[in-house]
Amino acid sequence: MEESLRKQTESVARQIEAIHTLQPGAAPPPPLAPRSLRPVLSTLRPCDPISPGSFDPQIRAEADRQGVAPELLRAVISAESAFLPCAVSDKGAMGLMQLMPGTAAAMGVSDPLDPDDNLRGGVRYLGQLLERYGGDLRLALGAYNAGPALVDKFGDIPPIPETQNYVREILKKLAIPPPAAPKP
Repeated sequence: MEESLRKQTESVARQIEAIHTLQPGAAPPPPLAPRSLRPVLSTLRPCDPISPGSFDPQIRAEADRQGVAPELLRAVISAESAFLPCAVSDKGAMGLMQLMPGTAAAMGVSDPLDPDDNLRGGVRYLGQLLERYGGDLRLALGAYNAGPALVDKFGDIPPIPETQNYVREILKKLAIPPPAAPKP
């Protein structure tokens, strides 16, 4: 979760800097306190993290609907957004499950920053990836992070450090042994 918070802090800082660059004469961006997103996010839009426990009924319902383990969903949401429903990455991924705009549209998500709508779309997409890769969680997670085109191209988790770490961290949270290192 600390890595996810660090990434969110960096993303928010870049977004605020971009806002101030586009608005000459605007007040300088607030200083970033280490590990504290709340003051920064409050300058953009109110956003409180969702307690995983309070969101559990929705997670369980969507997990049952798509046949995906609720523990997997909690791990993905934690890695993607640290349960911040208004999270927006520097690449444009949005919401709890960090859906890209095209993916959100394809999954029928009308408001990617709405936690319930984002969860429905993200779980549907993850379910499709699990089906596409024959239930291979490693490949589905690699595709969720880097896109299915790269997983298909390499026939495995793409050799992208961010993606490799992402898959490893989620598998660790689920107490699943990490994949073997690729052969040279």
